[in-house]
Amino acid sequence: MRHLISIIVVIGALLCAVALAPMFRQDAGYVLIELGQWTIESNVLVLLGLLLLLLLALKLLFWFLSLPRRAADNLARRRLENGLLALAEGDWQQAEKALSRAAGHSAAPVAGYLAAARAADGHDADTQAVTERQQQYLQAADDGHARTRFLIQLSKARLLINKGQHEQAIPLLQHCLKQRRRHRQALRMLAQCHRELGQWAALRALLPTMRKTGVLDRSGSDDLEQLSIHNELAAATDAEQLQQSWDALLRAQRQQPESIAVYAEQALRFDFPRLAEAVLIQALDRAPDPVLAGLYARAHLEPLDKALQRAQQWQRKHPDDAAIQRLLGQLYLQDKKWGKARDHLQESLRLQADADTYAMLGNLLQQQGDGDAAANCFFNALQLGGTAAVSAAGASAGSSPRPLTAQAAGQAARQATRLALRPLYPQRTLSAPAAGQPSTSAGQTGTAAPASDRADVSGAKNRQAPMAPPAADHAVRSEPESESVKAYNVDSDAEDVLGDLASVPADFQPAVRGAKSKES
Repeated sequence: MRHLISIIVVIGALLCAVALAPMFRQDAGYVLIELGQWTIESNVLVLLGLLLLLLLALKLLFWFLSLPRRAADNLARRRLENGLLALAEGDWQQAEKALSRAAGHSAAPVAGYLAAARAADGHDADTQAVTERQQQYLQAADDGHARTRFLIQLSKARLLINKGQHEQAIPLLQHCLKQRRRHRQALRMLAQCHRELGQWAALRALLPTMRKTGVLDRSGSDDLEQLSIHNELAAATDAEQLQQSWDALLRAQRQQPESIAVYAEQALRFDFPRLAEAVLIQALDRAPDPVLAGLYARAHLEPLDKALQRAQQWQRKHPDDAAIQRLLGQLYLQDKKWGKARDHLQESLRLQADADTYAMLGNLLQQQGDGDAAANCFFNALQLGGTAAVSAAGASAGSSPRPLTAQAAGQAARQATRLALRPLYPQRTLSAPAAGQPSTSAGQTGTAAPASDRADVSGAKNRQAPMAPPAADHAVRSEPESESVKAYNVDSDAEDVLGDLASVPADFQPAVRGAKSKES
């Protein structure tokens, strides 16, 4: 752009000279200058030429006089560039040396001194000498301008955060935000300080501004808000502090299932179930949730019959919800109505396979003496949730295990595509009938009652034979054995019995022992 302007000026001067040439040819003009005893006579053209030569001489003189300064500026520019490159490479010592020397000989030293202070912060040794050099650089960078002072305060806060001194950095960042309320970097650094110090309420107060400035999107803001609520409630040391933290939340925050789950869990830990009961009832009235349903089974203070009536109302509103079915099973376990408890747990597994529900049902079946079905339940629980999910197997039948965490549930879902669940009551296949024995009809497979059922003849009238599963996904290959019944092998035939994580096979219902659905 500068060269273009020069070219335009030269062309304009030439055009003017061409236009004025005829006039000067007729009359070149006369110039008389008297200075003391000196008298100068000339025409206009000669005078203009002398003035032009004088201007060129002065410009050449100034150019020679500015050579040292321009050389120093070029050297400072090269040092600044080398320092920034060393800073990017992580060569802190070389970067600090180059940047400090560049800032000392530069016409605009602010950027160099700020970069030198940052390079000094990269040293491994956090000594007093390093801190003093940083302070010197920041003081040297202060030129009195408001923008420069804002950058200096921001740099000081960043240096304090890098040293882990978050509490000292908060006043500086708050002062920066008073000058620029929506400065993205200051907001991000202040949120980091509040998070590191566990100041969750202050962190939540920053979230609306961080959303407006684009520091966080809606999803990230919701995740950070939920994290702050979870940690604040989990940090409560007693029931009173827990209630204060809960009351300080907004109404919408108190209706989030994740927040309710943490609050109820903490209330149970402090042995104050009355704090959690009303909140859990209101949440389950709005929508069923497996975690909240499990917590309600542990937290309810009302009589069992009233709790069962409430759970049955939820079941009528959501008949196909596995969490409500499991809640009914847990409540019937507490009421020692084993048959109904078993039925609801089985219905819950039919709707959705779950490790804790399998472990709970396995524990109940084991206490009722059905070892084969209980073993298959524990096997499925291990397949879905690992050993932690089956820890409830050693508990009493009236206890209710804690629900799966989100991490364990996600892990179970990821394993779902490669798992093979075993049916609760495995099919017993018969070998080819011996001579003289009646054979089964074509396309059907003979079944034999479990060993425990065959042994107990006295109760045979009240027993029903296990239902044969459909010859579809859960069929078992029968291999001929010499006139012997091949029982289902828990270890070797896992690949032959495919389960479904979303539903339970038709042979899921157990054989009724004694009177049908007899209550204890």
